[in-house]
Amino acid sequence: MKLDHVAIAVRDLDAAVALWSEAFGLVCEHVEEVPAQKVRVAFLSGPARIELIQAVDPDAGVARFLGERGAAMHHLAFAVEDLTAALGATALPKIDAEPRPGAEGHQVAFLHPRGTGGVLVELVGRGRA
Repeated sequence: MKLDHVAIAVRDLDAAVALWSEAFGLVCEHVEEVPAQKVRVAFLSGPARIELIQAVDPDAGVARFLGERGAAMHHLAFAVEDLTAALGATALPKIDAEPRPGAEGHQVAFLHPRGTGGVLVELVGRGRA
């Protein structure tokens, strides 16, 4: 397992891409909408990968997060080869018991912050789903 990306919830994706690109020299790899999560995301690369997330629906979890906390770090994502096996191997509380569609065509699953010291953790299937 290795760190895949750090995700930041933002209110204005285009403005955030410009800020992170100009301030830190990060390069925007691509932007996409993830309908299953009701968000639009941008991945930026540099010394680390950053995912910027904007809600496209007021009922999205990210919209609620922004309403409660404002723009801030949203989650840490770790890449795993076999997402189903990783979910089965952890005793930590899960938001997702089964993989679901995520960005970049990958399957993802989230671990509940109550089991990870208050940090939302995303597991990203980089191999088998």
